[in-house]
Amino acid sequence: MAQEKKRDALSEAIAKLDWHGCSATLATLNAGVDYLLERIIHSGSMILQRGDDRLRQRRDTFASGVEAHLTTLGATDELQAFIDHVRQCKLAESGYQAIQATLQETTGDIAPDQHAWGTLERLHLELLALKKNLRRELRKRKTVDPVSLHLVGDDGATYAPDAAAATFISTASAAVKMFAYGNRWFDGEGNIVLPARPFVSARTRWRIGNTFVLGAAWRTLDFSTERWRFFGGEVRILKEAGGSAERLPRDVLDFRVDSLRLELLEDIAGQRLDRLLMQASADLPAMRFRKGDPSTHAPLPPVAFIDEEEVLAVLGLSQILHFPVPEDLEEYEGLRLIEWIRGYLCLKGFVDGRRAVRGVVRFSSAEFIAVAVGYDLSASKATMFLELLKFGRDTIDLFDAPLLAGVDGFIYAVREVVLAANVPRVVLSQLSGLGVQIGWKGRALEKAVRERIQRQGIRCVGFKFKIDGVDYDCDAAFVWDRVLFLFECKNRSYSSHKPSRLYGFLSELGEGMTQAERMAEHFAKHPDAVRQHLGVDLQWDRIVPCVVNGIPFSIGKVEGIYVYDASALARFFESKRLNVVAFSAGDKTSMPFSIPEATLWAGEQPTAEDLVRQMNDPAQISMLRPQFTEDVRWGMASNELMIAAPTIRSMETPLDPGLVSALEAHPFKHLS
Repeated sequence: MAQEKKRDALSEAIAKLDWHGCSATLATLNAGVDYLLERIIHSGSMILQRGDDRLRQRRDTFASGVEAHLTTLGATDELQAFIDHVRQCKLAESGYQAIQATLQETTGDIAPDQHAWGTLERLHLELLALKKNLRRELRKRKTVDPVSLHLVGDDGATYAPDAAAATFISTASAAVKMFAYGNRWFDGEGNIVLPARPFVSARTRWRIGNTFVLGAAWRTLDFSTERWRFFGGEVRILKEAGGSAERLPRDVLDFRVDSLRLELLEDIAGQRLDRLLMQASADLPAMRFRKGDPSTHAPLPPVAFIDEEEVLAVLGLSQILHFPVPEDLEEYEGLRLIEWIRGYLCLKGFVDGRRAVRGVVRFSSAEFIAVAVGYDLSASKATMFLELLKFGRDTIDLFDAPLLAGVDGFIYAVREVVLAANVPRVVLSQLSGLGVQIGWKGRALEKAVRERIQRQGIRCVGFKFKIDGVDYDCDAAFVWDRVLFLFECKNRSYSSHKPSRLYGFLSELGEGMTQAERMAEHFAKHPDAVRQHLGVDLQWDRIVPCVVNGIPFSIGKVEGIYVYDASALARFFESKRLNVVAFSAGDKTSMPFSIPEATLWAGEQPTAEDLVRQMNDPAQISMLRPQFTEDVRWGMASNELMIAAPTIRSMETPLDPGLVSALEAHPFKHLS
């Protein structure tokens, strides 16, 4: 515990660019040079997004202190690496400076209060236009795959509606936060407190379109610098290809990355997560549930459900977490999981029923609390929920925290932002952002995996064992077709396309792989340690160690260890072929459709060899991989500077004609 406090003190000193405090803590901390540099790089403190000359001087003094420390230790390679890091930080910094200068040049005459409120009003209009375009496209098509659906923009390029909405929301969030920092619109809790709402003319809202362009560039820069800090690569200045007599080539702030493979796997995991939720939607018409009425009083699930959206949220979150969400009595930041879900649904219904002025709803805490009682949320719980959803310093964007405090004491929300929330995804994102770990997750996943194997008539157990007097857990072990499978289960939250979260997820995954490797090596030398739990007569020819993720994130075989996921494992035992689910117009008609190319078994029954083959190259990944391609995300920082960042872009894959014909032949009948 003492060492942990010292590590926290070191992080605090780095964040404050306090080399004296950093040096004093290092003297008492048992940590090497690599640990110090990792903390500095991951903190992002060397990049000053909005720094003035005084702060830059402090940064340079801190950097000089680090360089002197490394020189004294004779850490030549680390010294050069740090010097290169600071140099590239300053290149990234030039992008932020260019964006702010352009913003001042193009919209500097707009007062900060008008700019901030105008940004929220513009966000409402952008999301409303996106919703109309989506509805128009759905009317044109008879059959769709909602997860991979793309729309065509004015420039002829295609885009995913969810990705476009996320871009608008994160861009507006970054702009509002920028004005809050510049004008000190924060309360003691770090929440943004907006000034009194002024009238914003249509012309001003039109001009604020520049803010969205620059905000998108800021978002690209933020993501790229964070990815570079956690995953490496290089930041450099290049010259734009081409140019003309009318316009000289621009400078390009270019972010080079070594590989986008992990991001591709993360994007595939995100789409698979959406498909799991979509499958629950396809199954809903066949379900029966007691409907609660919030106007009188609606008990929490499983007693009653507000509507279909709550049923889907509970089913989806339960499937993702691998345990029945209503049964979890633990509180996370003061709210049970079922209360998080109910809180979002209450907010949606509340905001949808109130008058909006240019897309923004105003209400008091007391008004929300009065309604929340009908949703089975006490006054204290409703108050807590409102506080957790306020946008501020430590929240990522308005997707996670859609509420803004006003200087007048009221709370404000962009109606379309609240209504667009995917409840299971936003609850997971909120808890991940708050650093909350769900206690049931790990144990529930281990139990779910063991039960899945046991339903196949295969004995599967979890047990403890010792290596050199140290206790370890084997989460699941079973022998099938003379193969000993050893599973290490990891049930961590989805990273939501944030590099620092992905890094943390992969770090824990690496720990799981080390544990799986340790188990395999130990049981190869001491087979009786397994036989005493599975049966003294069991024999096997080889050992297959595997990390099983709770979220649908698989990699394949990495240095002798397989990385698979619980959803793919469950699907493996259900049938020989994978399905996709599409929806037909006219009703929530849906049909799962087998994909012949995605065959999970070689024969008519699954075998251990089939499972190993799937663990090595999951069909869920190979099926979705063609829907993604590598691309470059561009951001305009100024007329002289562009930002270029490699990215993974999704594409829409046409539906199989057989599926389309089947759905269109039964437009008003649920097929499952």
